Amino acid sequence: NAARQDPTADKVMVTAGEQFPDGPTGSNLNLAYSSQNPVGTYPASTSGHNDVTGNAWEWTEDHFNPLSGFEVHHVYEDFSTPCFDGKHSSIVGGSFISTGDEASVFARFHFRPHFLQHSGFRLVSSDGEAPATHLFPGNFSGQVAARDEGALPDAVMSNDDSNVYESIELRDMYLGLHFSSSGAEEGVKPILPHPNCPEYGLRFPQRVAQLLCTLKPERTNNRALDIGCAVGGSSFELAKHFDHVEAFDFS
Repeated sequence: NAARQDPTADKVMVTAGEQFPDGPTGSNLNLAYSSQNPVGTYPASTSGHNDVTGNAWEWTEDHFNPLSGFEVHHVYEDFSTPCFDGKHSSIVGGSFISTGDEASVFARFHFRPHFLQHSGFRLVSSDGEAPATHLFPGNFSGQVAARDEGALPDAVMSNDDSNVYESIELRDMYLGLHFSSSGAEEGVKPILPHPNCPEYGLRFPQRVAQLLCTLKPERTNNRALDIGCAVGGSSFELAKHFDHVEAFDFS
């Protein structure tokens, strides 16, 4: 509320990144660090919550929707309105790499679930009805979605549920990225040679998993969670080093 009255109360307006962790409102924003920090690094807010600002964007159950008084700005007419479609969730709080307006206390953005944007997740269960806004029932999971789905007629629930991110062409591209050696015996190169060929992208998921293991993370139950696993390159690599790997993807 203070920032609504005085813009300088919005920390990003007056604070350099290296000073963001300082003081009672310190947080991992504005490139204060180059990575996420452990939960609880900073003091809890006045409401008793940790890390609701900075560190990782937080998904909300709300569909991205127009707030009261919303108007389209002539400089950027199609920033918000195309995403009032019931397929984009609101993300809030900013991440360690958020700068400028994305590090503001007013930052509120929208992405589809497959696009993680340095996001994390916080599991919250409301004692009462979850105060989330869904533009179209049945599109997301959660307390409100479960309630709405139960109230939907069969005709609505049987709508075409096709997903543009689940085409054969896209699956084949993911397979080529994750398992680039699959055509080696046949002499088929994973990418047709051309100037500045992005070969550095091949087996990128496996290399990320290998890097994680070389860092020797602290282990409690020797289990790993792979969020956004696609066709499983990183998952199979992690399985070489962990007893159990849970992996899932939205598409």
